[in-house]
Amino acid sequence: WYDVECCKAFNVDGAIAVYPFSCRAYANNPLMVVKAIKEEVGIPAITLEYGGYDCRDSPAGALRTRVETLAELLRMRKASQGG
Repeated sequence: WYDVECCKAFNVDGAIAVYPFSCRAYANNPLMVVKAIKEEVGIPAITLEYGGYDCRDSPAGALRTRVETLAELLRMRKASQGG
C-alpha cells in the first residue's frame, strides 16, 4: 500500500484516510488502508468521510470531534512512550 509506505517514510504518529460521503463504494479502500496502517506501521489511524458538494453531509463539529479524539490518543500514546 502506498499509504503504508508513506507513513513509514515520513515517520508519522497517526494517519487519517478520507473518502467522499456520497460514494459508499469508495469507502472500502480507506478502510483497508487504515487497517493496513494499524497492523503494518503500528500507529493510530482513522477514516473520515467528507461531503465534497454539500457541507451538511459532513458537519464541522462531527469532523472536529473525530480529529480531536485522534489527537488526544496520539498525545496519550506519546506520553506513555516517554516522548
